[in-house]
Formats: sequence, C-alpha cells, structure tokens
Amino acid sequence: MHSPYRGWRFTLLSDEDLKTHLERFGDATAKRRDSGKIKLIREVKQELVSRGSVARGDLFIQGIGAVCVPVEAQYSGEALVIGVVGPSDRISQHESEHRDALDRVLTEFRITCRFGVGGARKTA
Repeated sequence: MHSPYRGWRFTLLSDEDLKTHLERFGDATAKRRDSGKIKLIREVKQELVSRGSVARGDLFIQGIGAVCVPVEAQYSGEALVIGVVGPSDRISQHESEHRDALDRVLTEFRITCRFGVGGARKTA
C-alpha cells in the first residue's frame, strides 16, 4: 500500500527541482488524472514557504487533521514529519496554538528545517 506521507519528500526539493519533478510527474500521471495531487503538492509547498508549517484536515482520513513541519534527517537526508494530529475540527479551531507548539519543539530540540526554525516561522 502506498503511504500518503511519502509526498513530504517533495517539500524538501528546491523550487527548480520541484518544478522539474512535477512536470515529469504530471506527464506520467496525466492519464490517471492525478493533477489534483500535483496542485496539492504545490499548495503545501507554498504554505510551508509562507507559514513554516502546513495545516490540513480530512486530507487522507475523513475527520482527521494535522499541523505538520517536514524536517530532514541529519544523517540520511530522509524527509520526516513532526506534527500535531487530531480531530479535524479541533485542529482547525486551535491551528495557531498548534503551529506555536511546533515552533517550541523545533526550538527546544534545536531541530532545523528548511522553512524556519522555532520563532523564525513566518506568519501570514
């Protein structure tokens, strides 16, 4: 079974590499009508760039939401995700507090990520 979470690796690509990959991915998947996935990857990347984390609800499992930050494993370079997960309505209602909690975790444990560290998160 394909894990939906594997897509996080795309958020760690440079804009140029992401564009190249999505163009190839788009051509390869056009027959399967997966253009919605490409649009979603672009939206997630933009939210990461502008806000430092991503908040989504009901994306893969109805009723479940999350606020997440992709991080790159120090030694392997593997894309990992740190997040707060719960019922979509609660995630949505407390999105700002969850983003702040992720900032505190990143800062406290000195976890670096491409989209800011701790208090370096951009606000919309």
